[in-house]
Amino acid sequence: MQRHTHAGPLALRAMKDLASRVFPATGYRHVGDLAWNWCLALDRADEHPTAIWIHKSQTLAWGWLELPDTLMLQVDPSCPQLADEVLDWAEQTAPGALSVEVAETERNRIWPPRWSGAATHAPPTVLSWPR
Repeated sequence: MQRHTHAGPLALRAMKDLASRVFPATGYRHVGDLAWNWCLALDRADEHPTAIWIHKSQTLAWGWLELPDTLMLQVDPSCPQLADEVLDWAEQTAPGALSVEVAETERNRIWPPRWSGAATHAPPTVLSWPR
């Protein structure tokens, strides 16, 4: 397993590969969402660090920060343990507390002990945790 980090969503193809392979089972992120967000981040790459987890040329997870405090992530259902690695990376990279939108289908992959609270609307639910 290798983790690759980038300034901005430079690994969009790898992120889209995972999204197209696991959508809709893992939630609401699909290739269109990624392309849209990528366009919005083009001129602000330094505010959007990303990390991709790859094994044998297959993307298994990714995390995309919108600094200072928002995380998008997607994890292959066959590797739920990578959610913790994505969250660890995000905590080490962001300057403070984080929030992430998590679809109902993803909640079982984001372990509750990580979170200090959750918004009441669903899906997606906005979860946050302090540093």
